[in-house]
Amino acid sequence: MEAAETENMIALAQAAHTARPDTGFEPFGGGVAIFSGVGSPMTHAVGLGMQRAMPEAELERMEGFFRDRNSACLIDLCPLADASVLAFIQNRPYRVIEFNNVLARRIAPDEEIVADARVRTVEPGEMEEFSRLILRGFSESMPFSEEMVKTMSATLAPSRSWLAGDTTPEAGAAMGIRSAVALFYGDATLTSGRRKGW
Repeated sequence: MEAAETENMIALAQAAHTARPDTGFEPFGGGVAIFSGVGSPMTHAVGLGMQRAMPEAELERMEGFFRDRNSACLIDLCPLADASVLAFIQNRPYRVIEFNNVLARRIAPDEEIVADARVRTVEPGEMEEFSRLILRGFSESMPFSEEMVKTMSATLAPSRSWLAGDTTPEAGAAMGIRSAVALFYGDATLTSGRRKGW
């Protein structure tokens, strides 16, 4: 899962670069550090220490990647990461901001997926509409600008995305497939569409 997430984040960063030329990424410890603007939900490191121990010097270089861009060093840390990463974090002034749960399940080759006519694929010309809906879903806690709409549209362009709603779209989500793992992200539901199962 972490390897697929790392691979996907690199693809999204490469896509975001067209709208935000300051977007960059660098591999560290089997994972990757992404920068796509200070405060961007894409700006963080993933997959650290999943393949091997990380020397302190490499972790310091990763901190430098963020510091050079005037960003906080944000890490999504898997509890199965090598102990070297945890030891490094414990000896620095890091703090836990949030816990994330990842839900996963296998899909059998012969599994039948029933289509829902109220859910449809986002067409290439609808990416800005899709991005605006997703950003509106988070706008209670994160106001957005048209620049953010354009950046999100570019970032999610290589993803497969969906809109859902009874008569008009009220929810949306994106998906990328990496290393035989389908990763869902970029999902939100408007306040008017909540508690309806979207």
